[in-house]
Amino acid sequence: MTTTDFLHRYEAEARAIYRALFGRAIPPILVQRFLPVIERLNATASPAELGEYYRAIETGADLEALELASRLTGRLPLLTRKVQAMVALAETLPENQRFYVNQRSSFVAGAAAMAWAAAHTARQAAKGLWLLRGGAHG
Repeated sequence: MTTTDFLHRYEAEARAIYRALFGRAIPPILVQRFLPVIERLNATASPAELGEYYRAIETGADLEALELASRLTGRLPLLTRKVQAMVALAETLPENQRFYVNQRSSFVAGAAAMAWAAAHTARQAAKGLWLLRGGAHG
């Protein structure tokens, strides 16, 4: 692969991870900040780990579900490390503060949000475990 090929692959990877987390396009500044992270994390991964990780990225699988399942099973640790890095970087942008800071103080709204989050997490865990079981991640 050429340097340009790697750059396109890493940019696509950054877009996929951000979209899985936040449901929208990644701001260009985060792409710039995330590319060195990708290089450092890839340098520490084994060839087998890289192959499995990029297979998940390239198949367009649900990365949110796969990452949750990988935390539960220990598979795809590279995905977990990259998602953690993206979360940390994304927190620095003002437009993402609503994902990190609760500014409402309603007990009912809080309880409803927690119930929805628990149901969503259970669904994503089941889906992720199913995707991991298949091995193709897609």
